[in-house]
Amino acid sequence: MPIGHFRFIYGSCLDIASRWKKLPTAAAGTPLALRGIKRFYILVEELQANAKNVDLSDKDIEGAVELRMLEAGVKLATRDEWLHSQPGTVSLYVNLNSVATTNAPLLAYHLEVQVQSDGVFTHGGRQTKVFGATVWRRFSTGFVGTSIAKENIISNVREQVERFLLDYLKANPKN
Repeated sequence: MPIGHFRFIYGSCLDIASRWKKLPTAAAGTPLALRGIKRFYILVEELQANAKNVDLSDKDIEGAVELRMLEAGVKLATRDEWLHSQPGTVSLYVNLNSVATTNAPLLAYHLEVQVQSDGVFTHGGRQTKVFGATVWRRFSTGFVGTSIAKENIISNVREQVERFLLDYLKANPKN
């Protein structure tokens, strides 16, 4: 009998800059930082061996993210556009950390989906260039049975992307 999926922590963070100063929002809780972004480069961190042991790959995650973004009409950037900093191109960064348990068929995991962008941070009259600053972030942490890990983690990835799309589309309504 497969062990079910249990998320013991579910959280979210708004814009990293909100730690420095309260930001106005574009629409009902949506960070202003998402407004005007034209396209995203999907960047999925390479998975650890224990995630690969449950037949999960970074390509599975990348495919799920790209498909949902394209279905929502969000433009995607190529790696070259992202590396050469085409205006309006930021990354949608996905990172899955996982640890296999030794005494039960469980996989503990932490999934993060972030929007990262370069920008300028101003403090005390000085400006500093910031590379890869997180401007939007959602995460979840949990345990899942190894027999159903792939399906549950991909489902969780889709859920986090849906949360992103809701905020992004609120900040960038199509009139």
